[in-house]
Amino acid sequence: MPYSLSIPELLEEQLTGRDNSTAFRAAQALLEISRQSDACAGFLPLFTELLDSPSALARSRGLMLTAANYRYAPPDRQAALLSCYLRHIDDPKPIAARQCIAHLPLIFENCPDAVPAIRAALETADLSARPDSMAPLLKKDIQKTLAMLPAVSVSAPRADAARRYPWLEDYLSAMPGAVRDYKEEWQWHRWQVGGKMFAALCTPGSRHAAAYAGHPLLTLKCEPETALFLRQQHPEILPGFYMDKRCWNSLLLDGGLSEALVRELCDCSYGLVFQKLTKKLQKELLQL
Repeated sequence: MPYSLSIPELLEEQLTGRDNSTAFRAAQALLEISRQSDACAGFLPLFTELLDSPSALARSRGLMLTAANYRYAPPDRQAALLSCYLRHIDDPKPIAARQCIAHLPLIFENCPDAVPAIRAALETADLSARPDSMAPLLKKDIQKTLAMLPAVSVSAPRADAARRYPWLEDYLSAMPGAVRDYKEEWQWHRWQVGGKMFAALCTPGSRHAAAYAGHPLLTLKCEPETALFLRQQHPEILPGFYMDKRCWNSLLLDGGLSEALVRELCDCSYGLVFQKLTKKLQKELLQL
């Protein structure tokens, strides 16, 4: 599409219009501009607004333009923006989910710090509710993107976390069907059930936000309302480090959280992930 219209004209007259064909051509033109310069960066709020559109096609346009302009976002806004973007890996409409995955390279190729969150979101994507015709395509998209991700190193957990909660790692490993692994490229100790992560231990390096840097973290899944309540009640509980911050929390293990609360949140995280597995797999895991 030739750039015969200005950026404001593309935005106001085409991108948000009712004609989906015209809107898509406008999005493609804006995407090419965004690949070359930050000329569209000031319109990032409009692009992210499209992510909440009831139209899957509008969400798809918002996703491609958000990804292309992510690198221009203020650093203190990128984590929240990434969390908002990544939730569309599980978008109910496959067309939007596939656009989300397809444009992830625009984010991680320019912002390597986003790699751990992207990898975690892809590896924990839930395809169980997808139609049989779409699940294999989405799985292939995910595997292709995972193979493209560069290695990003994050420091291993500090010994003081083990001293404070010496039972923790054995406790997580003892949960029915739990499997522990270690991601060498970004140095996370992870616990999964049925191939889905429910807990992770890491210590972010100094280049990360001050709230996380240097602290041993235990990252757990949580119901969104409960996650927010816990953050309000406990300064040692933060939005999930490089995870979907709506439903993941990171616990500072060098803080003052009680053993009882940490155990309770571990149980809750495991339960939330386990209940999303198929009934057949649940039964098999419980019989191990």
